[in-house]
Amino acid sequence: MIKLKELQVENLGTVVYCDNHAFDTAVQSVMTESHELLSMRDMAYVRIFEAKNSVDWKYGGWENSIIGTFCSNIKEGSLFVPRSKDKIILLRDSLVLKNPSGALNAHRIDKSYFPKGLRIEEYLENLDKKDYFVLSNISKIATNRFNVEESMIWMFQDLAGEYGLLLQDTGVYNVNFWLNHYDTARIDYESKPFANQIQIHGLGDLPPLYIIVDGDLNDRSRVCGLRRA
Repeated sequence: MIKLKELQVENLGTVVYCDNHAFDTAVQSVMTESHELLSMRDMAYVRIFEAKNSVDWKYGGWENSIIGTFCSNIKEGSLFVPRSKDKIILLRDSLVLKNPSGALNAHRIDKSYFPKGLRIEEYLENLDKKDYFVLSNISKIATNRFNVEESMIWMFQDLAGEYGLLLQDTGVYNVNFWLNHYDTARIDYESKPFANQIQIHGLGDLPPLYIIVDGDLNDRSRVCGLRRA
């Protein structure tokens, strides 16, 4: 039986998290005690909450941050479309979470995860436009521009500006998009669209801050869920 940890966050709910377990097992365990995995927006909320309740946050006191310190798998995912103008698409609801074991097994043998029966055009047509974002630029973004950068606004929503300024106050001046396995040219090597998980880099080794667009599901990173108040 996996022992989960919890953090009470005012005006949000209870963050439930699991460290150092296989991705599929961690997702299953966290979801038994949560309504959903923690979103990027709510991850920003928790980090802002922790900062406001920490006297040494501005001075690199990451060790006192429960959620801020570690790299985490969250609710959002990514979709890669070979030989397309829009090669990287961010999803509000990760396709990997529909089949965590299948995605993990693919990663264990260094393969991409291909969602069964996925028809990309039909799939996107059935999504609300606010539930996906075409990431056409993976250049680094200044944290003091989170409030005007479309990708950051999509990710962190109403908290984009505040979260960016928090990072800037602590000496993190840029965020970098990170591709573990692919650059944009190598995406075309695959025969069909494939899905992955977004991971939010921990703050313990900062700067810089990374948003990992194609997470390594085999790295046993933390999985965070949210049980809303």
